[in-house]
Amino acid sequence: MFASAILGARNDSLKRARSIWQTSAALTSPTAARRRTAIAIAITLLVSYAYFYQAGGWNQNSRFALVRAIVEQGTLRIDDTVSVDGQLITGDLTEHGGHIYSDKAPGLAL
Repeated sequence: MFASAILGARNDSLKRARSIWQTSAALTSPTAARRRTAIAIAITLLVSYAYFYQAGGWNQNSRFALVRAIVEQGTLRIDDTVSVDGQLITGDLTEHGGHIYSDKAPGLAL
């Protein structure tokens, strides 16, 4: 009788533990865990990209001015796209015939 009481108490404890484990397993389903992992990765990438952002230098700005000139005006002259608020955004340029051109090859811009 004493042994059956101990075994019965043990079975009840096992049932309660199993019930608690199943409840906690339902709360931490694989879908929820994946979602939390994806959100953590996204936040980490956002913060790291924002922290290590380098604004465009002369090289990038010269190429971007050339792309803008080609798309917006259909010309290789960057007269209108090389300055912002009256200030030059790049020093990588050349002047010829009264016009300003990028000193970069136009291959990447095309």
